[in-house]
Amino acid sequence: MDAEIATVTTTLHFFFASSKLYTACLALLLWDYLLTLDKEISLFWSKRQWTFLRCVFLWNRYATPMLHAFIVYGILQRGASDNTGAILLKIAFPVLGATQLAVTQMIIVYRLSAMYRDERGTMLLVLVFSVAATVTSISILSISVTRIGVTGHPFPGMDACFDVSSDNLLWFTPLPVIPWEILACFLAVRKAQHHREMTRMAGQTSGSRILGILSRDSVIYFAAILAIDISMAVIWRTGPIQLRRVFASLFYTASSMLGNHLLFNPRKTDERMRQGSKSNSAYSRSLPRFTAQK
Repeated sequence: MDAEIATVTTTLHFFFASSKLYTACLALLLWDYLLTLDKEISLFWSKRQWTFLRCVFLWNRYATPMLHAFIVYGILQRGASDNTGAILLKIAFPVLGATQLAVTQMIIVYRLSAMYRDERGTMLLVLVFSVAATVTSISILSISVTRIGVTGHPFPGMDACFDVSSDNLLWFTPLPVIPWEILACFLAVRKAQHHREMTRMAGQTSGSRILGILSRDSVIYFAAILAIDISMAVIWRTGPIQLRRVFASLFYTASSMLGNHLLFNPRKTDERMRQGSKSNSAYSRSLPRFTAQK
């Protein structure tokens, strides 16, 4: 009897913790959205041309908050049913994971393409590894969620979305992308070291400054994503069933926010340099021209 009470108490604790954390992550995403809305408008909406970068940014910017909002709505609503639990835990949750995984890998490939645009062999290796790792991870996630048991009535008198059984295959989801992300970190560090040597030899220029920001931010972002995926694999392997939703929400939120700021920084620096060059050109044109008198 005491063991059953302890099990129920632990399960409810993880449920309420995950519910609160999902709500907190949604609030954090909205807070970051409002703080950076002016950057989004000036850097991504001021031009009418649609580019790959713009699509990736908007996907990362809006898909994660919308899916979080849907999950929070489903978790907090009263009178949950088994169908509601199936929709949330077997559809919305995997879609959120697959979406964030795919857009994260797109951002990594985009950053490496900006750093290795003149090395076709390296970029071919990057594309092959990225596509293979992403497809494998999403396939594992899709297969594993079909084996998860869910219910809308975990205990008598309680209506809530619970996963009552897990699949051992789920913790394999982040594993295929971990070797690829280690390779991405190596390539970013290699390019950062090369840029440092070139800057020391040739001096600081506007182009080298942008490349320096690309290299620095890429190393930080790749290392952070790698740490997130390793932590997720460990927690999904060793933690209880309900714990994976608690940390998955935090990890997906962190990945989305890091991706947004990663895409903001080089574009903002580039815009500032263009404005500065325009100002310098305007100033130069305003100076009097002295010509030799014949």
